[in-house]
Amino acid sequence: MAGTDVLVIGGGIVGCSVAHALARRGASVLVLERDHPGGRASATAAGMLTPYTGGLAEGPLLAIGSRALEEMGPVAEEVRELSGVDPGFVRSGALRVAGSEREATLLRDQAAKLEDYDVGWIGRDELLEREPGLSSDSVGAVWSPREGYVEPPLLTRALEGAALRDGVRFERGVPVQAVRIEGNRVRGVQTPEGDYAAGQVVLCAGAWSGLFEESLGFPIPVEPIRGQIVELRRSPGTGAPIVWGLGAYLVPRQDGRLLVGATEERVGFEARVTASGVQGLLEGGCSVLPEIRKYEFRCARVAFRPGTPDDRPLVGRVPGVEGAWLATGHYRHGILLATITADRLARALLEGEAPVELEPLDPARFKA
Repeated sequence: MAGTDVLVIGGGIVGCSVAHALARRGASVLVLERDHPGGRASATAAGMLTPYTGGLAEGPLLAIGSRALEEMGPVAEEVRELSGVDPGFVRSGALRVAGSEREATLLRDQAAKLEDYDVGWIGRDELLEREPGLSSDSVGAVWSPREGYVEPPLLTRALEGAALRDGVRFERGVPVQAVRIEGNRVRGVQTPEGDYAAGQVVLCAGAWSGLFEESLGFPIPVEPIRGQIVELRRSPGTGAPIVWGLGAYLVPRQDGRLLVGATEERVGFEARVTASGVQGLLEGGCSVLPEIRKYEFRCARVAFRPGTPDDRPLVGRVPGVEGAWLATGHYRHGILLATITADRLARALLEGEAPVELEPLDPARFKA
C-alpha cells in the first residue's frame, strides 16, 4: 500500500492529538484504529484537568501537567474553530477535601508547596460556602481555581475534525498486528488488510500498547487498569467545582450530569461493570457529598487506563529502532496530557528537538 510520512497506531485522544500536531507541521499522517476514534478510554474518562489536586504535584510530572493546563484553553479554542465541535472546556476550579485533622495537616503542606500556582488552603467555613452540600465532617480543603475539565468524547471529536482539516487520513476497523522493522529501521505496520508503509510509526494504543513489545523488540510495561465510573444527574447549571474526597472524585457537568469515579483495578482486560465497584463509588461519593443519595442514577461505564510501573507516560523514541515512537501509558492523566504530549512529540519527531518536558517520560528508562 502507498506509504505515508507518519503512521499513528490508535485513534483515541492521544492518537488524534498526535495526528493533528504532526499534520499542522506539514507531515502526511495516517491513523489506523481498530474500532472508531475515541471509542475506548477516551469515551469514558471524566475529563479532569487537575495537575495540582489530582496528584501530579507529588512527582516529576508537575511541570508538564501545569503547562498542559495552561495550554488547554487555546488548544480547545483552536480545535473548536477548525472542527466546529466545542470540547466543553470549563475552568470550574477543584477542591481536595480533608475529612479529618490528620488529612488536613497533609493537605495544608501540599497546598503550601503550590502557592505559585494559585493553590491554597481554605478552612471549613469558606469550604461550605463554596460547596454547601459537603459532608459536615469536612475540615477544609485545598482550593485550586485554575483547574477544570473537558468533555473527552467532544475533545476527541474536535481533534479528529481538526486533523481531517489538515489532511490526516483515518482508517477504522483496521487492527495493527505488528510494527514492520528491517534492520533497525521502521518500514510500516502489518494488518489483516495487508502491510502499510511508513517512514515513522507512533504507537498510541493505550492499554493495548504492550502487545507491540515483540515486534519492536523493546519493553513496553503498560498494563490495563480497569476504571469504573458512575453517572448521576442533578439540577443543571449549578457551576460546581470538581471535588476530590478520600473515596471518590465528583466531576460536574453544566447540563446537570455528575460523574463519580473511579475504581482502579488490575484485572486484565475484563470489561465488566461490577456491583462492588458501583457500590464503592457511591459510598465514597456519599461520604463527600451526602446529597448525591437523592440524585438520579443514569448509568455506569468501564474502560481501561494504560498504567506503567512508575505512573509516568512513555513518550519519545524507541531506543535502537529508527522511526519508532511511543505516546502511551498516560494512566489517570491522559486527557490532561494528550495535547501537550502530541505537541512536544511532533517537535521531537519532525524538528529534532528534545523538549525538556519529555525528559521524565523517556521510554529509555525501561531499557533492559
